[in-house]
Amino acid sequence: MNCKRLLNILLIAHCTLFIANCTKAQGKYNNNWVTGGTFNFVINFDSAVARTKYFDTVNHYLGFRGSHSCINDSLGILKLMCNGAKVYNAKGNIIENGDSLIDSKYYTYQGGNTVLAQGSEILLPFDSNIYYLVNVTISDSVWSTSSKYDKIYCHKIEMNANNGDGKVIEKKRVISDSGLYAWVGMSACKHANGKDWWLVKHGAAANDYYTFFISKDSISEIKKQSFAVPIYNTADRSGQLSFNQQATKLAYVQEEPNQVFVADFNRCDGQITNPKIYNIPALLIDSYYSYTALDVNAGGLCFSPNGRFLYVSMISKIFQLDLLEADSNLAWQLIAGLDTTPNSFQLYSNIELGPDNKIYIGHWNAGTTFWNVIDNPDAKGVNCNYCRACLRFPGVGSFSTPNSINYNLGASPTLCHPLDTGNIKIDSIQLYVSYQNTSNQLTISIAKNAENKLDVFSAQGALVYSQAINAGVVKVSVDVSSWAKGVYIVRVGGQSKKVIIN
Repeated sequence: MNCKRLLNILLIAHCTLFIANCTKAQGKYNNNWVTGGTFNFVINFDSAVARTKYFDTVNHYLGFRGSHSCINDSLGILKLMCNGAKVYNAKGNIIENGDSLIDSKYYTYQGGNTVLAQGSEILLPFDSNIYYLVNVTISDSVWSTSSKYDKIYCHKIEMNANNGDGKVIEKKRVISDSGLYAWVGMSACKHANGKDWWLVKHGAAANDYYTFFISKDSISEIKKQSFAVPIYNTADRSGQLSFNQQATKLAYVQEEPNQVFVADFNRCDGQITNPKIYNIPALLIDSYYSYTALDVNAGGLCFSPNGRFLYVSMISKIFQLDLLEADSNLAWQLIAGLDTTPNSFQLYSNIELGPDNKIYIGHWNAGTTFWNVIDNPDAKGVNCNYCRACLRFPGVGSFSTPNSINYNLGASPTLCHPLDTGNIKIDSIQLYVSYQNTSNQLTISIAKNAENKLDVFSAQGALVYSQAINAGVVKVSVDVSSWAKGVYIVRVGGQSKKVIIN
């Protein structure tokens, strides 16, 4: 064997081992999905072909009808499931303090579960045992059957409690109660640091986006970003907000109008920019499920794995939008119409990308035993291989796909100033920061008495305090009694330190 051939063999072996290790390192947080109303089902993605089964529980009605989410641990073992109003462990039992996660009038009206898409979002644990659950509700004080959401809650779950059955240790922490929010449209993605989270919720009756920063130590509302178009109305019983897999783009659609909003998303500061509007083709409806002769009611949307294509579900049709095609006549492709006869059709609803990189299409109603699948969503047009009824369930009642996010997204390759400081070379000064909550004083000490500038940033990168430090000064105290609780970055002379104000 010559040296060149040996070198090639070693190189191939090294690359194979590297790829295997990278694959192994990816957590299986989406390994099992749950769905179903009267009966409940689990979709398992361990095999090359997804498998389904009845959920093994004595609780025959868990209510995963549209506003549901679930999460597995990094090994792919199901941990938590939420129906928008209750949170269950993997045994199908409501965990301690995990009932009534929404306000009472809305809870009673919904029968202990919520049905509109993206009403709950279980976030990745910040360590092996702590999970955050976010959901939306209508306050009792404004309750009516037509009221929009006006409050966003966060609930903290400790999975080590009760011998691993879990417990909600902080319940109904208000993230926001200062806006009105649509019945649909909420999703999350990793912050650029690869550890914290961005949560985005769509507003009601306008094209508004409320952005929240969630870390292990703090939750804060960053901004409300508004766009003039599309002009949304109150018809928002269906719809979906989605990120691409890299969380560099965001897309939104709702029941009316038949327009898709797509924009760039900045994982560093949560900024939404470069908006584009795409008009969904108005084609004749294939059934009697419509207010008009045209199918103008959107159900959901989802990016392809490579981010080039956006799949949009209408009441009776599935479209593909090529985001790289400048000609609008060529950008849209009709992928599918009804998946059964008009009298039996259950209406398309929200759609999700599975961990197997296939797209799964749920139904608004429960009278079906299957989901439709797009096998090759990165391919254009009919080459995407729409597969009718290719995910079969053992019984009737599967409803829609769960609200799913990319838990495995790592840190951004581009550093976010001033939050990412790990690669800064520290050779000019030594910086020490301490906080005393009894006196509300932040103390900054520097070991080198050169002239410097002190800057303090919020965790999202906003400058909240600045002052000059004269030569010879080695200690500075700052009154932080008026500052919001949370994480701050202190920077002096090119060196940064994190501090928590509580």
